[in-house]
Amino acid sequence: MSIAVPNDGETTELTLLMSREEFETSEIYPGDFARYTSHLFDEPMSATFKSKTARLYWDLFGCIAVLCRADDKDCPNRYAPGVYRVKDGIGLDPETGKPLTPVRKVDPETYFPL
Repeated sequence: MSIAVPNDGETTELTLLMSREEFETSEIYPGDFARYTSHLFDEPMSATFKSKTARLYWDLFGCIAVLCRADDKDCPNRYAPGVYRVKDGIGLDPETGKPLTPVRKVDPETYFPL
């Protein structure tokens, strides 16, 4: 799946991998406003990916959650676009995974900006 993420006034295109089962469960459609977080950033690993070979796939996958459907034009205004760390909501550079300066933060439960 490919998503576009605002990044310093431009757009960064990210290609994301997810299993067929996760994709079919998520029901993500073009134009939906989604939140993505890479598994590389301190997220607890699924037991399925603990072997050395499987770990490589875990590092490629990420978490995608649909926050707003494309036809709900007002919904995205409630959120801050970007990539945020799951455990504390710190904004991350979508290309490097490093925290942004100045720090941006969202509530890790609601995804609303703080």
